[in-house]
Amino acid sequence: VTAHDELVRRFGASQEPEVLVAVVSALINKGIGLAAADRPEDALAAYDDLVRRVGESESPALTVMVAIVFLNKGAELARMQRLEDAAAAYGEAARRFAEETSHSRSELVKDALLQKARLELRSRRYGAAIRTADQLLEHPLTDSPEDRIQGLLVRARATLASGDVSGCEKSIETVLRILPRLDSVPGEPIHILIELGFELGPARMLELIRASPAADLLLPLSTAFELELGLKSRVAREVERVARDIWRKLGKLREGR
Repeated sequence: VTAHDELVRRFGASQEPEVLVAVVSALINKGIGLAAADRPEDALAAYDDLVRRVGESESPALTVMVAIVFLNKGAELARMQRLEDAAAAYGEAARRFAEETSHSRSELVKDALLQKARLELRSRRYGAAIRTADQLLEHPLTDSPEDRIQGLLVRARATLASGDVSGCEKSIETVLRILPRLDSVPGEPIHILIELGFELGPARMLELIRASPAADLLLPLSTAFELELGLKSRVAREVERVARDIWRKLGKLREGR
């Protein structure tokens, strides 16, 4: 941090493009260092200093760096539990990246929108979370199954929390159509489907899974919902073992409620 401060002190007034990029890089790294040293307010101050200096620059290189700063700022604010401020920072990052068309930059836009939607969901701003999830799903480069599943699951949770059961079920049905396209199913979508199944009711989630192309893929999950409903099912011992682990998670959800 001291070294970065010295670089900014010596060269911060320069308008030479290469020098200015070095100064901005120093401020970004200073913020990262302060965050790592558990000095979040100082890290935010470094990011704000950078935005004051070059936030309105039309230089493509600096525009990208400022957008990255808003991503960093969003992450730091989220760690501080300043959820609405963090969501606003991610929204600003997405706005500044909006004109970028390269694949690597589009990944940053998608990450910003996903984190913004998740924070809005945590803040119980369900309408905002739905709109941001839709913005993510409508992004021209959000074409991978993983991206779509993440956006749809945020949307499913937000629509259910807002009382729109039908909207939630439509998002779940779309997720269940996409899941077979994955090489393997990550743990996070399964965990969210468990929670949604608890909220919708195990009978309804079981019905949705059985009617989907993912029925065989999600056999342990559907078996867990059968256990929850007191139904008997004949499955391989390995499947039953995983199903019982999921069933115990459902039990913890019941206790939590």
